[in-house]
Amino acid sequence: HDAEDHDHTDDEHDHDAEDHTHTHDDDDADYEIEYDEHIWTSPVNAMKITQVIADTLQEMDPADADIFAANAEDYLGKLKNLDQEFRNVADGADLDLIVMADKFPLRYFADTYGLRYRAAFSGCASDTEPSAKTIAYLIDKVREEQIPAVYYLELSSHRVAEIISEETGAKPLLFHSCHNVTRREFDNGVTYLELMEQNVVNLREGLYR
Repeated sequence: HDAEDHDHTDDEHDHDAEDHTHTHDDDDADYEIEYDEHIWTSPVNAMKITQVIADTLQEMDPADADIFAANAEDYLGKLKNLDQEFRNVADGADLDLIVMADKFPLRYFADTYGLRYRAAFSGCASDTEPSAKTIAYLIDKVREEQIPAVYYLELSSHRVAEIISEETGAKPLLFHSCHNVTRREFDNGVTYLELMEQNVVNLREGLYR
């Protein structure tokens, strides 16, 4: 299966795109149980993770419990602000569809903010090249919904995004899954919050015509 089609509001079933497009109506059990381990792409989940870490550290080191609690409170405040930024973008947007010309490790993110999505590959498939049919489908979807930007992941080829861009005029933009960083980013001590703040900017470009 080359492409992922996730749409809670759309009941269309395009028989020409069946080979690479999935909906909840499809008889594809593997798709239904597909697991996305990238839980941190949702700031709401990141808040839960932060709280669990803080609670665990306080139990392990009661003497420094106040420090852990204060640090957690500070970081949770920043995550709440980040979450609100994404909600502001999604709630006021012209569109609710993102097109990922890549794999799709963003199911938790999309679900948190009520976004539909199309992707070149289902989840984190090991495929490296989508079929011509998949690319054509994504091009048609971008044209149909007048989508101003298509996304690619960090440390991946931009090729599919660039092909779609050439055909549609949509701008290719990075959406960082925060799974991998470049050597330069690592050396500079880039943070989750910094990467996600750039995602806020790029998401806005893709959802506003």
